Amino acid sequence: MSKLNELFEIYPGDASATMPLGVRANDLVYAGGLAGTDPVTGAPTGDLLAQTETALKHLAAAVEGAGGSTDNIGRAVAFVTRAEDRMAVYDPWDAMFPDANDRPAFKVLVADLPPGQLVRIDGLAILGARRMRGEIPGVSARDPSVRLGDWLFTSRVHGIHPEDGVPSDVRTEAVQNFENLSDLLDIHGFEPSDMVQITIFGNDSTYFEIARQACEQVFLAVGGDPAIECVASPLAPKFKISAEMIAVKGGAPDFAEIYIDTDASAAPDGARLGNLIIAPGLDGGSGDAEAQMRAACTNMVAFAKAAGGGLADIARVAIYMASLDDRPVLNDVWAECYPDMDNRPPHKYAPAALPEGGLFRLMVLGLLNAERQCLVIPGMQHGDPMSMGARTGNLIASSRIYGTHAHTGERAKDAAEAADLVFDHVTTLLGEGGADWSNLTQLTAFIGEAEFRGLIEERWQARTAGLASSPRLNVIVTTLAGGPNPRVEILALL
Repeated sequence: MSKLNELFEIYPGDASATMPLGVRANDLVYAGGLAGTDPVTGAPTGDLLAQTETALKHLAAAVEGAGGSTDNIGRAVAFVTRAEDRMAVYDPWDAMFPDANDRPAFKVLVADLPPGQLVRIDGLAILGARRMRGEIPGVSARDPSVRLGDWLFTSRVHGIHPEDGVPSDVRTEAVQNFENLSDLLDIHGFEPSDMVQITIFGNDSTYFEIARQACEQVFLAVGGDPAIECVASPLAPKFKISAEMIAVKGGAPDFAEIYIDTDASAAPDGARLGNLIIAPGLDGGSGDAEAQMRAACTNMVAFAKAAGGGLADIARVAIYMASLDDRPVLNDVWAECYPDMDNRPPHKYAPAALPEGGLFRLMVLGLLNAERQCLVIPGMQHGDPMSMGARTGNLIASSRIYGTHAHTGERAKDAAEAADLVFDHVTTLLGEGGADWSNLTQLTAFIGEAEFRGLIEERWQARTAGLASSPRLNVIVTTLAGGPNPRVEILALL
C-alpha cells in the first residue's frame, strides 16, 4: 500500500449502532467479523440462513457506505460452527451474486463463534476495480479466482490435474496444488513475486509440512516470498490439502490476515493493510469484568506481535462494553497496560450489545514502525487514564473530546455551547499535531438526544465547506456518562 491518505470507519445506517461494520483505507474496504445479528440489539436474526443473509447485507452496507458497490468485492470468507453447515451458506451467497461468472473469491471454513452466532463473514473490496474471473482449463472450480485491478484473489485451490484428476500420492497432490496456483498467476498476468499471502488448509496439521515443502519447491526458485499460514479446516474426502492466494502487482505487502493462534481458530483476528493493522473485534473470552478486560488486552498485545509490531505501534483503541458500570475495571487495566501517562494511545469506550457473556470488545488500529507522539488540548485533561490524542506516523487519532471550557473545566451551559466547544477543541488538537481541518478524514459525534444532530451538522458544514477533501461525519445516538451533550472523536492524516 502506498502512503495512507484515506481512513475512516463505516457504520450501520441506524444511528443507535455504536460499532462500525468496516474500515476504508485508501481504496481498500476491510470488513472483518460481520455477524448475522442486529447491529443495535446484538440479537441473532434467526437460523443459519437468516443470519447469513444478514451478515451479507452488512458486507454490502460496508462497501456501499465506503463509496463502492458489491461489484467491488473481491474476496469473502464465511465461518460456520459445524462442517455440515458449510454448503448451506451458498444459497444466500448465490442469491447475492447470481451470475456464476461474476462472483468474488469465496470459501467457507469452520470456527468457533460467540454464543448464538452461526456464521461470520469477512470481506475485502477494492474500490474502483471490477472483478474478472479466470480459471485453469480442465480444472473445475465452484468458487472462482478473480482479478480486480492490481489485485488477485483465489478461492481454495486443490491439487487437481487438468487431465489426471487428483493424484493418489499426497506429495504429488501438494505439488499439483501449488502448480495450479502458479498457473492462476500466469492466467491473470501476475508473477510469483506478486504474491503477498498463501493460506494452506488441511483437515489437520498432518500434511502441513508436506504442503510447505511443495510450496517452496514450486515458488522459491522463482522469487515468491509471501506470508504463509497453515489452518486446520475440513476438506472434501478426496483432498488432503488445499491452498488459496492473494497477489498484488509489484509484490508490496499490501494485505495479510493476522492470526494470534491458527491452532486455536481458523478465523483471523484482523489484517495488515500496508503498515496499517486492524483488529475489528478482540474479546476477552469468559469470566468476570477484570478477567475479560485483561484477556482482551493480552489479545491486543498478541495481535500486534503477530502483525510484526507491539504496544508501541497501537494508534487508537475503541473499547465496546456491555455495561458502562465496568469503567473502573477498564481504567485500572488500561493504566497497567500503558503505565506511562505521556505515552498512551487514545482510546474511547462506548456501550454495545455484545454476545451473551461478553463484557468487552476491542477494535484496534495501529501503524507499524511509526513513532507515537501524544497530543494535548492545553488546559484540558481526561478524568480517565486516557490521552486526549496522539500522532502515530502520519495518523492523528483522538479519544473523546468533550464540551467543557479549557483551563476552567466549566461545563457548557447547553448542547449548543457544547457543540461549539468540541469543534473548537478539534481545531486545537489538529494544530497540536501539525494538521488542520483539511487533514481530517473522520469525525464521529456522540449525542445523547437525536435532536442534537442538527447542532453537529450545522457546525460540520461551517468547518468543512470548501475543503478539497471530503471527510466523513458519523453521528451516533447513545448514552454516555456525563450527560447527553455532544462529544466527538477524530481521525486525520498528514
